[in-house]
Amino acid sequence: MDKTQKNMAEFLARIVVTELVKKKKMGLATDEQAVINIVADIIYEDFHVEEELNEKVRQMLKEHNKELQSSNADYNKLFNMIKKKLIEEEELDI
Repeated sequence: MDKTQKNMAEFLARIVVTELVKKKKMGLATDEQAVINIVADIIYEDFHVEEELNEKVRQMLKEHNKELQSSNADYNKLFNMIKKKLIEEEELDI
C-alpha cells in the first residue's frame, strides 16, 4: 500500500504540474522535477492522513460489530457518517 500510494502521488503530481505549466497557469522559478516532488509529498501526506482516518473509523465500527449486525445497519453509510463526523471534530482538511 505505501509504495502504491507513493507511486500514485508521484503520478498525480506529475500530471498536475505538467498540465499547469503547459497551459501557462503556473510558471516555475526552479526545476520542474523539484516542484513535482514537493507536490507529490503533499499528496502522499494527504493519502496517509486519510488512511489513518479510515483505519480509525474501521476500528470504531469493529468495536461495535455485534450491535451493527443485530441492527442490520448499512456499514458503508455508517462508515461515511462517522468519517465525516471525525473530519469535522478533528478539523481535518480532507
